[in-house]
Amino acid sequence: MPKVPAFLLKKLYVKDSLRSTDDGFSLTIKNTLAPGTITHVRSVVLDGQEIAVERIAIGRGENQRPAVRITPQTPFIFNLNEEAQVWVKGTRLTAGRHQLLVRVTTKEVGDLDIPVEDEYHE
Repeated sequence: MPKVPAFLLKKLYVKDSLRSTDDGFSLTIKNTLAPGTITHVRSVVLDGQEIAVERIAIGRGENQRPAVRITPQTPFIFNLNEEAQVWVKGTRLTAGRHQLLVRVTTKEVGDLDIPVEDEYHE
């Protein structure tokens, strides 16, 4: 499968979308590359700490879909120029700069590690 360079994957993150939520945090990604089919959410890594897939959801607007329910049989379709939110429950953000990886598997190119670096302001 073709490898997508990190500098292109980095562009998927919507700058300044890192937000605190009532029970964790969220961020937004926008598909600017090509139509995609997410078949698995592997994890989110926040500042070097891996977060279990059971605490992650993905969706659009307020429609959250637990990441454990994204499978090859029930994929998350991610069309070109579409935005999706990633929610992480049970982990609070502290003020300051954070580095994240959103780790997914796609039907089209296999494993992707989407790098995110942003600053969170309380």
